[in-house]
Amino acid sequence: MLLFLCSFAIFANAENLVTVTTDLGDIQGFHVDYGTDSSQLYYGNADIFLGIPYVEPPLGDLRFAKPKPITKFPQPMINATSWKPACPQAEPCGTMKAPYDEDCLYLNVFAPNGSRTPANKAVMVFIHGGSFDSGCAQEYPYKAGVRTFVSQDVIVVTIQYRLGFWGFFTTLTDDYPANRGLLDQIEALKWVQNNIAKFGGDPKKVTIFGESAGSASVSAHSFSPLSRGLFAQTIQESGAALTCLKTIAQSVEQAGKMYTGQVFSSLMQQEVDFYLANNNTNVYLWEQSYASNVGRIYRLPGDWDPVPHCAELFFMWVPEDEWTRAINASEVIPFDWEVANWYSKTWTTFAKTGKPTTDDSWTAVRKDANLYWRLDKPEKRGMQMGDSWREVDSVLWNRVFPSIMAQPITTSSSSSPSQPSTSLSTAPTDSTKTSIPSFRIFNIVLVLVLGLLKL
Repeated sequence: MLLFLCSFAIFANAENLVTVTTDLGDIQGFHVDYGTDSSQLYYGNADIFLGIPYVEPPLGDLRFAKPKPITKFPQPMINATSWKPACPQAEPCGTMKAPYDEDCLYLNVFAPNGSRTPANKAVMVFIHGGSFDSGCAQEYPYKAGVRTFVSQDVIVVTIQYRLGFWGFFTTLTDDYPANRGLLDQIEALKWVQNNIAKFGGDPKKVTIFGESAGSASVSAHSFSPLSRGLFAQTIQESGAALTCLKTIAQSVEQAGKMYTGQVFSSLMQQEVDFYLANNNTNVYLWEQSYASNVGRIYRLPGDWDPVPHCAELFFMWVPEDEWTRAINASEVIPFDWEVANWYSKTWTTFAKTGKPTTDDSWTAVRKDANLYWRLDKPEKRGMQMGDSWREVDSVLWNRVFPSIMAQPITTSSSSSPSQPSTSLSTAPTDSTKTSIPSFRIFNIVLVLVLGLLKL
């Protein structure tokens, strides 16, 4: 047990310890300062709080139960200076091989240092991906959180939730209620609403964002009445709730696992249609077609250079081992730094203002124009607006795929929105009866390559 605890320890001395007082008890974290030189891989300073419990531990009678809100910390002061274990999964989590434990429902807060009043800073809550059966908060290090988000005067919260059997096995009864992992996420969002002001955050300015299964989670929360009022806007990175429907997954498997970019983008397009039908004028689309050597997991012959699922994470969460490898191998080019800085500025600008750019150079989607931002080198028509977002994917999914399956699949952006077979709150075709909250949706997708997907 001593070795286990030491593997997680962050050795903070008394001079850099910081304490925040909440209604649940005191939380003691630590201060970091990476300097002000933005030409370095990491820069900025922040107060870091790791391993804050947001519900009772899911042990004993609570193992397969809905999460139980925490009413008081187990000790007068929580030591928030070390990571907590990942939730149980098949392999130790990430490149750091983080151990796991069933007592895993914790969140982390990275906040600008200094005065906590007034509590007016925008808050970004990140939900990790991993097919709902893997992943952990440690994969998204606070050094990168400080560089990308806190340096822009935004508070970041990362969360863990139950995975796999522990989070999603269900008998559709109270013995094993469905979607416990998503219910964990909801409790984390409630914790943010109740406590983030103590860290200087504004609970009315919360943006939730996630990648892959995390993006699908964000999508689900944007539809679910259980999540209403817990956030103001969302960022979705390569994932939609519709991709998790059993009927769609079965159809894809029957068609020879044709589960590539057109599935993601077409189902995300369906969500865009839902929001446009409800007269939401704050929907922004994006596509990264820039294939970097940072995080590259394959090389293909010829001119085809597709961008893999999760490629944006290398620019938002700048993993030190991969960037150090690429720098030492002279594979990093100036545009890589530009992309990393673009993510930092654009995501935080959206969190603070509700728009991805302050000069309106990135315009919202319209019912008559599927406008989107092209993230690529300028010589490849990148860093500017484009139209007809993922049009080829739409043709493949709406025409080619149904002909293979010999059954209709209604996800066309040109038709009126259909009602998905899900219990989530959906948009009626009559836009005067709005059942979807008018959140600002910042919906993004990557160019994907066959066989590399992991939702």
